Amino acid sequence: MLWEDEVQILRGVSTLYDHTLRYDPKTKQWKTLNPIGAPAAAVTLAAATAVATGSNYIVLIGGDEGGLFKQLETLNLRIASVADIVEKEKLLQEKLAI
Repeated sequence: MLWEDEVQILRGVSTLYDHTLRYDPKTKQWKTLNPIGAPAAAVTLAAATAVATGSNYIVLIGGDEGGLFKQLETLNLRIASVADIVEKEKLLQEKLAI
């Protein structure tokens, strides 16, 4: 299975999706499944760990629905674009405090 939860935009903040796909190696085809959390409330999931258990399941551990992930990406962009060393240090400290 593939959770298409993130597409990195060059020099920008990622766009997160809630698509869930399954690949069948026998037919070499992808199938779209219900999003994580559907039908009640689909969620995106970024920076999670997935572990196969048994022959039929994948367990998702941790991750972020995107808020923290986007906040960190935004700070990284700001840090990279700032020339002033004092301002850069201030942004680095802000990032560390998260």
